[in-house]
Amino acid sequence: MVAESLFDFLETNFDGQSGLACLGSAPLLLKACVEEKERITAALSASGEVGSALASKKAALAKREAELKEVEEKKKSVASRLQQFKTSAGGTVEQLDKLQQQVEELEGREGNLRVLRTVQELEAEPDPWKRFQQLSDVRSKLAGGDAATLKKVLLLVDQIKPALSEELKAALKGAAWPKPLKVPQQLLDEGEARLAEWITPPSLASPSPLQRVCRALASLTTLQEVAESVTAAAKEEKGPGRSWGVQGLLQALDLRFRFHFRGPRDTNRVDKPEWYLTYQLDRLKEHLPFLAVVVQPTLKVAAPGIGDRMQAAKEFAAGLVEQCAAKVDADASLLVGDGSLLMKTVEELLRFDTQLSTLLQEHDTPMDVTPSASLPLSCIALVASNKLLLQRWQQYEVTCALAQVQRLLDAPDALQVKHVVRMQAGDDTLKDEVLADDNWGTTSAQGVMALLEAVTDRYSSLPLLKDKVSFCKQVQEQSIVEPYVDGLRAIRTAWLSDWKILVNSRREEAHARRQHRAARLAYGALDAVAGGVAYAAATERPKEKTVSPSDVPLHTLCGIAGSARYCCAVLEEMADSIQFLLLHQAMGGEAADADRPESLLDDSLASLREERKAVLENLVEVVCTDFGDAMAEYDTQGRTWTQQMRAQQPSLLPALSPEICDVISVLSTHLETVKSGLHPVLAGSVWREIAGRVDEIL
Repeated sequence: MVAESLFDFLETNFDGQSGLACLGSAPLLLKACVEEKERITAALSASGEVGSALASKKAALAKREAELKEVEEKKKSVASRLQQFKTSAGGTVEQLDKLQQQVEELEGREGNLRVLRTVQELEAEPDPWKRFQQLSDVRSKLAGGDAATLKKVLLLVDQIKPALSEELKAALKGAAWPKPLKVPQQLLDEGEARLAEWITPPSLASPSPLQRVCRALASLTTLQEVAESVTAAAKEEKGPGRSWGVQGLLQALDLRFRFHFRGPRDTNRVDKPEWYLTYQLDRLKEHLPFLAVVVQPTLKVAAPGIGDRMQAAKEFAAGLVEQCAAKVDADASLLVGDGSLLMKTVEELLRFDTQLSTLLQEHDTPMDVTPSASLPLSCIALVASNKLLLQRWQQYEVTCALAQVQRLLDAPDALQVKHVVRMQAGDDTLKDEVLADDNWGTTSAQGVMALLEAVTDRYSSLPLLKDKVSFCKQVQEQSIVEPYVDGLRAIRTAWLSDWKILVNSRREEAHARRQHRAARLAYGALDAVAGGVAYAAATERPKEKTVSPSDVPLHTLCGIAGSARYCCAVLEEMADSIQFLLLHQAMGGEAADADRPESLLDDSLASLREERKAVLENLVEVVCTDFGDAMAEYDTQGRTWTQQMRAQQPSLLPALSPEICDVISVLSTHLETVKSGLHPVLAGSVWREIAGRVDEIL
């Protein structure tokens, strides 16, 4: 404050200059300092602003300390009195606790007696409907009974349920179910409010067929809620069941399904699984509006707990799936004996599951990632529970995979690198699209990887991870990847064998030509004294056979290397996917490396990398060997001929031998094949190795 006041004083009286700069300002400055000191002293005094504030804070602090001390003293006094009371009362407190427990037990027994009396009254009622209405009125009190009483309640529920089920069956028959039921416009407009009027007592005097259906559904759902609440009170380890009302809707559909596809009719054909699967999809499609607008709100109004937990559309779809699975199970003996028929059925079931999921999602019914065991929404998952069918399916997958891999390897264009792929444009026309470097692959490699992904799509719907692991190891690894690697290795071995035979034959021919040339030159030397004529005769020799690059189809090795590279790239990406990580976790491998678990495909990847390394080494060896042999042939031709002619005609200077063009052609052809047939990354590594070896040869 002093500094600020003095600064203000100086600013006001001396225009921002120091007061010491002018001797005349000293008295005035001294007077201002004295006044500032007096003002500060007054503020700090007991009656001043600062002093009074400090005094009030000090008084408040003293008051708080006194209150805290008083509380501590009272606490000690209460603790002392409590201890004295316990000492003087003896076992009175313990007796009070026991009496309290006895009171609670008596209250529990009284509640149990009330429940038991209610149950006895319900049992005495002969009319199931009146019994159900009374049970609905007192359902909130039924959870207070003991285990024996709750068991009686459950028996009572079992007695009432058949009557309510028959009422639903009669109501559905009156509504011409399972024909699609037309939803009235007032129900579409008012929704749950209108449904509540239909199903809440007092009921309508003359209900319509649809209203009778809604009342029967509501009654059965209410009874189910009572059963579930009693089961929960009895603390039984039992999960939530399926909707009783929806199960009643499915009974008529199951009867028709059996009539068409399980009886002695022409529609019951094991070779036409698409018939009954399409039939079920059509039934679901035509009943989804009724399920969404009528059944689901009825469940929610009658029993909010059940209506919020259960989705009528999914319950209905699960029932249709179970009917299809029962049909497949009945045909299991025929399917096991015919592998092609089994595979067709599997394909159709997978297509059915996909269409079912799409249909439910279109009607705002979300599908679970992994359907629960109580609500199966995958037909292929239910079929997989038949171990005999699952085993036969896997065996046939192995047989088909081996045959397809062999077919791909035997194709004429098996090792042809595909740089261009035909794609479908937006206007349904086909156009050629140049693939990126990472997508380069031979025809066989792309076919094998497509086969691998197709198998993954088929077994990914299996519910058990151990079954998925079995498919991955026995079908994908042992029947697709490993046979393909063995096939590439066999092609490479056979090619190298043929190439070595060709090299040996070529060297023998070169040796024979050298002997013939030496004999011819020796014979020509007898007439060399004739001068230029003899020299011309010696130089005009016939064209000798040279090594043709087409004799060595190097693109075979390039195709093998490209196949191994492409398969490695695809398998590495596949191994990092969620599907294969889950498979590996099923084998307990997640503990090995928390960051990146090792994949099931590691052995296959190692084999492919080893084959890729070996074929690249063979490629370098072939190119350099062919070039070295050509250079040796050229060196022998040119150097021998030059030395002999210089000895005979020192004055003649021979021209450069034309055979060097053949040598350059061999190297150029090989390098062009490497450049066009290998992925740029592989070509770069091979190119450097070849350049070093060629430099050594030169």
